[in-house]
Amino acid sequence: MATLDECVIFHPLVMPEPMSGCWLWAGCSSAKYGQIRYKGRMQQAHRVFWEKENGPILDGLFALHRCDVPLCVNPDHIFLGTQQDNINDMMTKNRHRFTPRIKIPWPRVQEIKKLHETGNYSQRGLGVILGVSPRQVGRIINGESRVKE
Repeated sequence: MATLDECVIFHPLVMPEPMSGCWLWAGCSSAKYGQIRYKGRMQQAHRVFWEKENGPILDGLFALHRCDVPLCVNPDHIFLGTQQDNINDMMTKNRHRFTPRIKIPWPRVQEIKKLHETGNYSQRGLGVILGVSPRQVGRIINGESRVKE
């Protein structure tokens, strides 16, 4: 296991966060992950730190964060997994920003359209009342989703 001192010697742009044990990357970042020039090209910093500690990452595997802190480069907080592992981890930790798509019954679709036509309800309001997202309400109103069965 790499020590924090060894890590800081490797790169001075690592800042320890004592409460979580994360080693936060203070260098450049892109798409929320730290970036570092390594082996002649820009790479994600957490992947580089994992490789320095454990060796090369095999094709098809991702470096995933146990701590869910994208700027963390502590190899002990990183594990390897597939894209499906990453999705499962996201769902298990409830980090997703979407709700599962549900099939709305045709009578409910008609109700959404009728209520919207009255002009008394916004898409957001209809979504709250009927338990669907405003985006889904918009799709229904515009005929982009849920045609008659």
